[in-house]
Amino acid sequence: MTDCSHTRMITLSRQLGSGGESIARATADALGFRYLDSEIITRAAEEAGASEAVMTESEHIPSLRQRMLAALAGNPGLSAAGWFQPAQAAPGLFMTSALYRRFIEDVVRDVAAEGQAVILGHGGQALLRDRWDTLKVLVTGSPERRALRVQGMLETHDHDLAEKTLCEWDAGRRTFYDHAYHIDWLSPLNYDLCLNTDHMTEAEAIETVVEAARRR
Repeated sequence: MTDCSHTRMITLSRQLGSGGESIARATADALGFRYLDSEIITRAAEEAGASEAVMTESEHIPSLRQRMLAALAGNPGLSAAGWFQPAQAAPGLFMTSALYRRFIEDVVRDVAAEGQAVILGHGGQALLRDRWDTLKVLVTGSPERRALRVQGMLETHDHDLAEKTLCEWDAGRRTFYDHAYHIDWLSPLNYDLCLNTDHMTEAEAIETVVEAARRR
């Protein structure tokens, strides 16, 4: 186990296809930390008494159809035409998701209080932004390189499909963080360390994060 007495937590945010998942897991192994991703959802679902699917959905912007169904369920008198009037649509836009998301946020904060963990995603960089003992990492890369990785993930030779998947995923993350936490998801101001995996191997990225944690 590497000595990093001043770093008790690492949050790792990543763009799809950047290799962030394996970097986060290997970093946790190198430091002797716990690696947490789906476990965050599991714990939050248990606390909320909801399904893991519902908890996962709370970390995404609901589709128009989902928002309409949720609003109509809560207010049967609301006309469907109201969804074309921004003033009526906006107040309930994130209400249902925000309630579930609070359970995820509570779990992230509980994990931070326990320490010795690497959290992949789940808004950790925003939720733990003021913690001095938390190293906040972003793993990114060019669309071209990431698309090639996504092709491998999807097991397809369709490069256009990979690029479309990337665009949709990036747009979804950008919109989610803008509305949920009012931050620019990819701004370096939200992180202590930003890694571009176009220019380093996975091993080099892991070594960089581990060394940064040790030197804090």
